[in-house]
Amino acid sequence: MSNSLKILADNRDALLLAEIGALLHDMGKCDEELLRESASDFSGPKLYKYKTAHSHLVASSPPLILLGESVSLRDLIEKSRPRIVRDTRQQWLMRMLGHSHSVAHTEKADFYYLKKQTMADTRRSTPFGYESDHLTGLRSQLYTLPFNDLSDRSAFKFNLDGIFSKACGDTRRPLNDVTLWNWSNTVAAFYKAALAFALLIGKINPVDVHWRLLSVRLNGIQFSETVSRISDLLAHQKLIIDGLRRVRALLEEMYPLGTEVYSDENGSVFIVPDIDTLLDLKDRRGEPLLNLIIEEFGAGTIGSIHSLQMNGEVIPKVVLSPTSWPQQLNPLPILPISEHMVEIHSNQTDSRNVDVWWQNYSEDVCTVCQLRPQGWSPSDNKTHRENRARGKKCPPKLACKACKSLERRICSICEQRRESRSEQWWAKELDTTIWLDETADTNGRLALVVGKYGLESWFDGSVLFYPKGHGEAGEVQSPDNMIESGTPVRLFRVWETTHKFWQEITTHLKSCIDEVNIRLHIHGDFLPDSGNRSSLAVSHTYDLKLANTNFSITCVAEGEYLTVDNLHRAAFLLGASKAEYGDETKAANYILSRLHDSRYDVEEPTGYGSPNKLLGRLHIRNVTTESTPYLPAISILTEPRTFMALVH
Repeated sequence: MSNSLKILADNRDALLLAEIGALLHDMGKCDEELLRESASDFSGPKLYKYKTAHSHLVASSPPLILLGESVSLRDLIEKSRPRIVRDTRQQWLMRMLGHSHSVAHTEKADFYYLKKQTMADTRRSTPFGYESDHLTGLRSQLYTLPFNDLSDRSAFKFNLDGIFSKACGDTRRPLNDVTLWNWSNTVAAFYKAALAFALLIGKINPVDVHWRLLSVRLNGIQFSETVSRISDLLAHQKLIIDGLRRVRALLEEMYPLGTEVYSDENGSVFIVPDIDTLLDLKDRRGEPLLNLIIEEFGAGTIGSIHSLQMNGEVIPKVVLSPTSWPQQLNPLPILPISEHMVEIHSNQTDSRNVDVWWQNYSEDVCTVCQLRPQGWSPSDNKTHRENRARGKKCPPKLACKACKSLERRICSICEQRRESRSEQWWAKELDTTIWLDETADTNGRLALVVGKYGLESWFDGSVLFYPKGHGEAGEVQSPDNMIESGTPVRLFRVWETTHKFWQEITTHLKSCIDEVNIRLHIHGDFLPDSGNRSSLAVSHTYDLKLANTNFSITCVAEGEYLTVDNLHRAAFLLGASKAEYGDETKAANYILSRLHDSRYDVEEPTGYGSPNKLLGRLHIRNVTTESTPYLPAISILTEPRTFMALVH
């Protein structure tokens, strides 16, 4: 066996082309003609050949050259069927795809009651029984795919997902709960891992090929729950998402050996080749795959900024399942994803990095990451350290970031992550909010909405899916008349459905909560108190003192500020009548009239339990309205098992 990942990198393009071929191997099911001929009320001759009907679309694609064989993508799609798996006269690449088809298969028809749908009313279902509208327009959407350029894997898969998710893998009830995308992606996952196995170990009889699961897991909730600000929480989530994205790119594209088949707030699970020493495979530098996974996860950052990487704050637990799958084919055992969903009780941190962070530092610990010293910066600020040693602060003219972080009781990394999240909101996301004061109602209250799916029972095979037996389904009298259906493609469908459900719930919040249409855009000159910096920092939030009311603003540019507060509540606290503060436009005008050509104290929040710090005064020259509508709700988690949102 080759102990190097180089062979996968050298065959990267071929492996990704093979994956595309597997994704398209049943593309003919994306056609309403198949629905028509599969219907219960169809009586004519069946002329539609779904394997060959659209294979001409890939006729111009380069051939798949791999493992000493050359096969056209068209032949791969047309001829790779389960019946050729044992036919040694056929090319191994096609036989292996046929076997991958068998392993991923939804069900065998003789296990279940099956019911055909009618030509005029063929629908797709979810695993939870909710059906779509009648399926139409499938062929026209299939022909919009860029078949002339299959080199951009990510873009092609994204477009394919959008189209194949509208078609069924099987139109018969209850098997219509698996989409063509679920089906195709699962087959492709097994196929790509099998090809990687053959490159690393050698070709074996397709029916003897097995697979394993590889998980990259952490305690995502623990990593995020230590913060006290929403901007910090969202920044931590961005770090996890980006770290897992990098791991996925490593395993799916850089060294194509796996495919993600499950993910949540605690990590990802991949189908990979059945190789005991998989995590020991080395790249050109001699670095084992295990280290590469940890390295890629640690490179997770915000806005592609290198200095904001996690860099050992969390070391994920990487587990390669100890036994191969499947042990038998009939019936297929449950793909053991549930074994990888066990909660990680405590995150591990790179102790070597912690030692570096604390060298020559004796400050309190950062209140956000709870790892680095307050004021810590990756750059060695000699002047700051010398001033601290003498018990002095750096002069305001230096605009020392370490001093600023110390005042906020956080390290400079967490400070920059907070700023980066605010900058992203101002630049691209004004139609959302990341501010608690904007989300609160007139009484300053928030609601935390939490939803959960108990997916463990779906993934361990204890959920009973379908009525068992033959012929037309009747009423099920007891669980004894039900049968589980935990095949790989159905588990993938459950994961995808629950994930998309929470994403759709976030979108549907607009139908439950009224949008806010007005923020105030303030232009003014900051007049600092003695000893403070001469300007307010961009992307920082401050309290503007209006009478006895704290009015939240954020600095979006030099001399420019945007309100990030509930204007109804602010007007109410300033003494507006109900008629004034109850109407959005009147509330904005009421506050605007108080702000024009006036000077107000500016304070900076210093953290939970500490009084605000007076920075100076803001001389307001002009106030206009910013009319980008936004929803007063903050989505915190939209993962398959857990949904969390703060709402108005």
